[in-house]
Amino acid sequence: MSYVKPHQDQAMSAIPASAVCWDQSYKAIKYVARLNGVRVFGSLWTMLNEHEQVRQIIFLATQHLHHIERPLQGVVRSLHEHGHPPISLLLL
Repeated sequence: MSYVKPHQDQAMSAIPASAVCWDQSYKAIKYVARLNGVRVFGSLWTMLNEHEQVRQIIFLATQHLHHIERPLQGVVRSLHEHGHPPISLLLL
């Protein structure tokens, strides 16, 4: 995985995202990442672009959204670095 991750991150950061839809799921997290029977994560946050491609996916430690501030700043930075227009439409 350590070999594939940088390439996957680079490919994901090159995907355009002028219109995005984000979702926070609590159901999917029930079935992954348990440690001694206790859930490790509180929710799963995903951001899809207008072509339904995953632009960002984050396992959150809690159900609060304060954990996504830095990743969102990274999305804005990568859009600028790859010459894509900024996000113009946000669907919740």
